[in-house]
Amino acid sequence: MGRGPHAGDGVAGRVLIPRRFNGPPASANGGYTCGLIARYVGGPADVSLRSPPPLDTALELERTDEGKLRLWHREVLVAEGSAADPPDVEPPVRPTVAQAREAQRRHPWLDRGGRHPFNACYVCGATRHDGLGNDDLRRLAQETVRALGTGVVALAGTGPDGVKAGIAVAVSKDLVAKGVTADAIARPAAKALGGGVGKGADAVVGGGPNSEGIEEALRLVHEQRAAWEQ
Repeated sequence: MGRGPHAGDGVAGRVLIPRRFNGPPASANGGYTCGLIARYVGGPADVSLRSPPPLDTALELERTDEGKLRLWHREVLVAEGSAADPPDVEPPVRPTVAQAREAQRRHPWLDRGGRHPFNACYVCGATRHDGLGNDDLRRLAQETVRALGTGVVALAGTGPDGVKAGIAVAVSKDLVAKGVTADAIARPAAKALGGGVGKGADAVVGGGPNSEGIEEALRLVHEQRAAWEQ
């Protein structure tokens, strides 16, 4: 089995969960932690938490001889996962930005000022306003494209200030070789957000002050991607 210093393929190494991904105040969000393990499974995964994941702490990732992945904090097992059969479920319909904001406005915990045991949770905390910055968006888009193998990925949302909007577009290498470029796909979308993007074939990031334009920006990305496929 592998356990110890970080290996280049990510199957044995050290993992650190930044404090901003907390669930309860002193431990990581369970869904984020399970997703972190699933990333290294390389396909459909079955992941279970075994103990609260510590934050800002070096954890050891281990692959057993049986192919299971285990996350350790010293001698305490934090989580373990393995390959699973693909789920036979339909993905949920993605809400529009307007629908998401209306749902947020009706959040029952807001009536109590966001005060509940997990009010600062990365996922369900009603008082959290720290969205992903542009560098985070770019990194996540690139990692998603690598996981897919081929395709175009666009991510958009409000930034850490809760006002400005950002967008990141990543394109797989095989499509770049065919002439598809991330900046050409992202440029109209960034304009809808009141800004622009830099130059880049495989990945770009940009945005502007118009967070109300996120839905239109994503529509424009889809439109540009469809044009490249013709």
